[in-house]
Amino acid sequence: MTPAVEVIIAWLVWFLIGRILIKGLVAIEKNEKVSKKLKRLYMLFICIAQVVMIVIFYFCFFSKLRR
Repeated sequence: MTPAVEVIIAWLVWFLIGRILIKGLVAIEKNEKVSKKLKRLYMLFICIAQVVMIVIFYFCFFSKLRR
């Protein structure tokens, strides 16, 4: 695969994971029976997932640019 295709695939995966996380957040926000502790735990999970996705994308993108 060319570097451009791999970068596009990384963007698509990042976008899809982000959409799934946001849909989960909306579902939790609509459900008032969910405890605040669970909401905070989910927000922490979203933050960690975003950081991991950014780091993975950063390494994929810049390793492809150096070639």
